[in-house]
Amino acid sequence: MPEPIPYVYREERDHNERVVGSLISQNMVKETLDSDRLLYIHQPLSTNAPPGILILMDGEQEMRPGFAAKSTPEIVDELYENKKISPQVCVYIPAPQDRIREYACNEEFANFLNNKLVPLLRKPPFGCSDCREQTTIVGTSFGGLAATHAALTYPETFGNVLSQSGAFWWNEGWKGFDHPDKWTSASKTAKHETTQQAMAMKWLNEIPHKEGLSVNFYLSGGEIEENKTPSLNGESFPGATTLNNELSTRLADRGHNVTTAITSGDHDYGSWQSDKPVALQTLLPKPALQQAADHEKAKQYRDNLREMKRSDLEETSSNAETEKFTPLPTTPKPPWEK
Repeated sequence: MPEPIPYVYREERDHNERVVGSLISQNMVKETLDSDRLLYIHQPLSTNAPPGILILMDGEQEMRPGFAAKSTPEIVDELYENKKISPQVCVYIPAPQDRIREYACNEEFANFLNNKLVPLLRKPPFGCSDCREQTTIVGTSFGGLAATHAALTYPETFGNVLSQSGAFWWNEGWKGFDHPDKWTSASKTAKHETTQQAMAMKWLNEIPHKEGLSVNFYLSGGEIEENKTPSLNGESFPGATTLNNELSTRLADRGHNVTTAITSGDHDYGSWQSDKPVALQTLLPKPALQQAADHEKAKQYRDNLREMKRSDLEETSSNAETEKFTPLPTTPKPPWEK
């Protein structure tokens, strides 16, 4: 597969003086404007149907994660080769210089994703699916917070969220406690108050709930990461697993579908990339041909199971009065079918 291609998102005005956006291949851009935004887009080689959309925060780290880990383009390509996921147009958005400002529940950024970027991806030359179930947003740490915020704000657009070690502790009064080391010199009262604010997740309560639009979430965190930051009665920085468990309960109460996972790693791309193949397979649909093959395999499984039950009944009733066979109203699903 080719490497992701750099594109420039640029806003211009049409003949009616309305602001419109466009995606331009970087090699076609003669001069860069201050308002331009660089994106890297990774397209599947061929598709028989409109591809899905996979948007990733911290795009440069996703492409070059370090820690001797596979890059996300490599992971996606391997999943294609093994027919594990349907084709996706992957958009890697590099983090800006003021990363926290953009990713910390920023309504302007969520608006950019929903109202500007996604509509362009659904037009030629990308021609992505307009189905929310095939529109996925991914982020790590603060990027996970941004992905979650955007999907909950616009669930009519985003059907899937992958958040790895999401910074769900964030709140407007966080006072700079963005790392467990900050607890070392803080007073007991400050520790307790700040942790209470983190666990309250006020940012979630400020997003209006839209009925009937459930989002699929995959929330993961590292075991080492959690052990470094145990949430002991508010006396320590809340860890990723603690935060994920709290958030998953609240999301489920709103009708969303949540999968949580604990990796063996830390708050880094070594841990995140190791879990990414499973996470993407959990959220993204299989290719249509693979779905058809699974359906046929499941049908054969059920037919064989019915035949076995019929044979067993005939054998047990051979010495008794003949009884009319009545198939079971339902049969178990095969182990590979959800």
